[in-house]
Amino acid sequence: MEVENEDCTEEEECKCGDPMMENNSLQKPQLAQVEEHGEDVYIVKEGFMYKQGGFVRNWKKRWFELQNNGVCSYYESSCDDHPISKFDMKDNTEIKRKSWSTNADRRYGIKVYTPHRNWRFVCSNEKERSAWIQAFQEVHNATASVDIEE
Repeated sequence: MEVENEDCTEEEECKCGDPMMENNSLQKPQLAQVEEHGEDVYIVKEGFMYKQGGFVRNWKKRWFELQNNGVCSYYESSCDDHPISKFDMKDNTEIKRKSWSTNADRRYGIKVYTPHRNWRFVCSNEKERSAWIQAFQEVHNATASVDIEE
């Protein structure tokens, strides 16, 4: 797996550690809840995962924030305030547990199918993978079908 070391710089006044730590304990501070269409928006799950690029197929570690409204944003590091991009998890049609290798570096994968793209993520361990899948399911629109497969 191609891995980049994209920790924060000292100037950013943010302490970032190993992004694949099991507990993802070094995180940027939680922002206050924001109201959207009369409902509170808050972060359901956040942490580091590896994401495979959509055009260039290398794997990069990214900080993800999944909100209760289904918006999943990802950043270069946990210190960043502006996301690289966002996508709507409520649009997913299927979620699968995937392993792209028997080695630990790509063993705990998740594949999320959306109408516009199929997303590939890798977590540090099975506990994190299960937590992300559960969070994805929590925000998913109840009318769509979600299949969890090995």
